[in-house]
Amino acid sequence: MTRRDARPRRRLDPQERREALLAAAADVFAGQGYAAATMGAVAAAADASEALVYRYFAGKDELYAAVLAREVDALVAAEARALSALHPGVPVRDRVRAVVLTRLDRAAVDPDAWLRHVRHPAAEPVAAGVVRARAHAERVARVGALLVPRADARHAYAVAGWLAFVDAACERWAGQGCPPDDRWPVVEACLGALEGALGDWG
Repeated sequence: MTRRDARPRRRLDPQERREALLAAAADVFAGQGYAAATMGAVAAAADASEALVYRYFAGKDELYAAVLAREVDALVAAEARALSALHPGVPVRDRVRAVVLTRLDRAAVDPDAWLRHVRHPAAEPVAAGVVRARAHAERVARVGALLVPRADARHAYAVAGWLAFVDAACERWAGQGCPPDDRWPVVEACLGALEGALGDWG
């Protein structure tokens, strides 16, 4: 049937189309989970053909990994913006606080996406594990760069353990609907956890 209730669609360039498919896939995965979601459901959500989805992504596992990578990239970019807005020479604690606040802000904007970011579904494909492993290694490096350089074992264990603590705290906050009154208690708990693990900020 001829569409008479809308203006002619603007043809998307390949990057715009890919982004539209990823946005639709994120909604489908959030609503149905990885195991139940289908490429057909993603195509319908994106108002596209299933063949078009397969033209951009070889299969559901690749699409899911791309959605996860997209969320990781958005968080990394948000962290970079928050850190660049700080005055040079601010204390380490303030830089770490900015990172924690960025993660809470991302969780508050889209709790479903955040929970998908930190949770590892049993049916998650191997490709997603590769994305998570790379993201974790890069995150360890970013946090390490915020701190006073140290080469001792305690420092390495402190950073690794703290990242798990932050994820667990943010997951609990997001799972409760991101209550505003709990925002600063989460931040202070995360800062205290890292300071305690390191021994001090210096």
